[in-house]
Amino acid sequence: MKIKVQFIIISLLFLIVSCGTSFGKKMKFGNLEIYYSESVPEIYAENIGAYFLNNHLILDKKHSIKITSNHNSFILKLILNKKYKTLPLKMKSELKALELDINNSVFKDLNFNLEVCDVNFYPLNLKN
Repeated sequence: MKIKVQFIIISLLFLIVSCGTSFGKKMKFGNLEIYYSESVPEIYAENIGAYFLNNHLILDKKHSIKITSNHNSFILKLILNKKYKTLPLKMKSELKALELDINNSVFKDLNFNLEVCDVNFYPLNLKN
């Protein structure tokens, strides 16, 4: 499972070269940058960082994720590697498993979703 999850993270996360764009508050866990919006309590950013660290999901190169929320749920935004134009079916099922595990481990069954995004954290429309 850990290898599959690492494959997902490696495939989804792309090195962000920040051009002065602010993505919110930031925490660092080694090569992982976690951005989080004002509406997200800091403890959730800390817990996501611990989850990535404990599950060996931090890559050898710099990569970023972002946690936001709306009135209904928390959203963890993952960046799709530029080499993918669509999301492979296998990756979809692995992302669902990752989403469930993070929900159970970090958000304790609160409403939570993963969202696949571009390098600016804008959601991608990935219909196969």
